[in-house]
Amino acid sequence: MRGLISIGLIPRPITRFPEHIHNTWEIVYYTYGTGILKIGDREYNFKPKDIICQPPGIPHSEYSDTGYQNIHFSIESFHDFNNIPHHFTDTVDRDYYNILIQLHREFHLKRRNWINITEALLNVLYQYMLSWGNEKKKNPAVEQLENILISNISNNNLRLEKELNKIPVSADHLRKLFKKETGKTPVEYLTDMRINYAKQLLKSNKNNLSIKEIAAMVGFNDPYYFSRVFKKVTSLSPTQWAENNI
Repeated sequence: MRGLISIGLIPRPITRFPEHIHNTWEIVYYTYGTGILKIGDREYNFKPKDIICQPPGIPHSEYSDTGYQNIHFSIESFHDFNNIPHHFTDTVDRDYYNILIQLHREFHLKRRNWINITEALLNVLYQYMLSWGNEKKKNPAVEQLENILISNISNNNLRLEKELNKIPVSADHLRKLFKKETGKTPVEYLTDMRINYAKQLLKSNKNNLSIKEIAAMVGFNDPYYFSRVFKKVTSLSPTQWAENNI
């Protein structure tokens, strides 16, 4: 996906956009409302966070009973996608949307080096769509918990039970879902991420961080407990692991 031609947004809800044709690919991200997008003789129900890629040369129109808004952009080329529509859904944290807003800003500001910046952002959006096309979509609650854990790798004040209760699924059911989809319990998942981060810090320890400092950076208040967990996972103490991997 390359060559951003235009990018715009619908600032206020509308109920209809009449049939029209583009001679380029158009990607539409719906930000508000529900409705139907008709592309050729096929209809696609859309809702917020849906992303629909429309091939060139095919008539399309939109309709919504209650009104909808979207962000839409046109590009010069779209590699690895056949000349058929593709339908994706953004992540729970709207990762695609956040990059799309940045793309919109950079295109219209046209600051120095804006062409290279927009091409780089387009590539990130393209890679998201490629990955979604090749993987099974996770349960939204599992994805939300995964994002919470990733965001708290270094947080030694994290209270997992409190975070579980923020998600609109019973904690016990969510644990089972999480284990089924990731192969790990939430605690095991977080522990593995923290130990992997500790390995990175130990391997590139240019600032001569102490074990206590590394423990704190990966979410452990107690360096002795950190060392025990590290050894349980790797069979080596942090010092031994560092000696073998530097």
